[in-house]
Amino acid sequence: MSVLGDQLYFSFFCKGAHFVLAFRSSPPPSLEPAQVAQGEASGALDALSGAKLTAVSGRPYDRLGYFDFEKRRPSGKLVTYRFVLEPMGNYANAFLLNEQGMILYSLSSRSIDPDRDIGVGKKYTEPRANKKYSLSCIDGAEGFEDLTGFYPATAALAKQYEEKLGFAGAAEFIRDSLETDDSFYLAAGGRIVPFAPIAGAEAVPFEKVSFQGGKNENADKGLSVRLNRFYTRQLQHYVRLESKIADELSAAVKWPSVQDEADLVKANLHIIKKRGVYELRKYTDTGAEEVEYIYGSDEPPHRYADKLYRRAGKLKRALPLLEERLAEAGQLAESAREQIYYVENAEAKDLKELSELIKKPQKQPKKRGESHGFIEYRQGGAVFYLGRNSAANHKLVFQFAGPGDIWLHARNIPSSHCVIRKEGVPSDEDIMFAARLVASHSKNKNEAWVPVDYTYKKHVKKPKNTPVGFVVYIHFNTLIAVPFSENELAGWIAKPEKN
Repeated sequence: MSVLGDQLYFSFFCKGAHFVLAFRSSPPPSLEPAQVAQGEASGALDALSGAKLTAVSGRPYDRLGYFDFEKRRPSGKLVTYRFVLEPMGNYANAFLLNEQGMILYSLSSRSIDPDRDIGVGKKYTEPRANKKYSLSCIDGAEGFEDLTGFYPATAALAKQYEEKLGFAGAAEFIRDSLETDDSFYLAAGGRIVPFAPIAGAEAVPFEKVSFQGGKNENADKGLSVRLNRFYTRQLQHYVRLESKIADELSAAVKWPSVQDEADLVKANLHIIKKRGVYELRKYTDTGAEEVEYIYGSDEPPHRYADKLYRRAGKLKRALPLLEERLAEAGQLAESAREQIYYVENAEAKDLKELSELIKKPQKQPKKRGESHGFIEYRQGGAVFYLGRNSAANHKLVFQFAGPGDIWLHARNIPSSHCVIRKEGVPSDEDIMFAARLVASHSKNKNEAWVPVDYTYKKHVKKPKNTPVGFVVYIHFNTLIAVPFSENELAGWIAKPEKN
């Protein structure tokens, strides 16, 4: 077991052969000394060395895999470990668990569930499944897009069977195929899929399965790599900043205890003379009590009390500012992750456009109302503009939208930015429609629901010295939006205006 860059190498031996599982976490995990203690218990990976693989399992049809190990210690005691892989895109992660299911090691500090605690020493919990249905339970599902494990490419292949066998028949056929056929298949575009496309495809034995980097054959690979590195460095910077501010905030919230100490010292100036341990009287709302106090300052007690009061006041005043800065740093980190997502999925022309926007000064904004070739939808007398990529999102927000326009974006998920234009004030129905459009143009468009934030464009800012595409926003509300299907979207899309 070893970590190198953004790869985790998991080596094992079977019948004289040596296999290596290379697992990538994007963005790369931080390997700085300050982060290692948070991501690995001392010697955790070394403890797995030489262990015997006893079982391989996973959550049915989902991107979650388990590897169980046994190892006999020099004392003769048999201990077990579980290694967990979560290959979930930019939230990819890996964990080593002990017999009690406690986390000994994590490859990345990012969790696909924001409220899930994945720190070392915590009890491991599986990430939630956003989809209600799977191949084992299709009652109520309308199509393969509603099933766990099916994404645009595999859903499109599954629909080929659906046209011939119907949805239920196709689901049963694919389920049986997955359970009885150990081969993978090379589909159009070089994508590896777990069941044979109906038109036929080359079978690929498991031991020969390999994945080539990059999703778009036409993209400029060198430019993609450079942009990815650029935004990854930005992400690492904001993650470190977020951690630093969080530490400062942890200290600031303790201002009441600093003030309590100042009150204690001030109330007992007649007792405290120099360094030492004292029995002091502490006054509270319910009365007084005797407490033991260690006075460790060389300053006179009255000056030390004043110093504590000043410190408590400073921490109290800093509290709202630190909370605001922490939220901003978190949004900037998410924005960097969004740029990485766009880079990894961009076509060559989009990469070049983004590269030029980063290098050159910003052009003068076009007149309000002039189109930039965004995706446009029309419904209920309103026009909904969405950015096609990272560069278009920037133009939409800072060169097209007006201060009073309503702006939307998926919460902590890469997505198109959206601006609503309508004579008069957009209704609640307009805002929900826009939220569903954003959900449909987000990384999680195939999930059952997507959280979407909305606010006025005047509350969306680009902090100084940040690259194109980075935004932060305040005073927002959040909606839970169900993405539209592709057929639904087709009915509302408008032909883009020419520049």
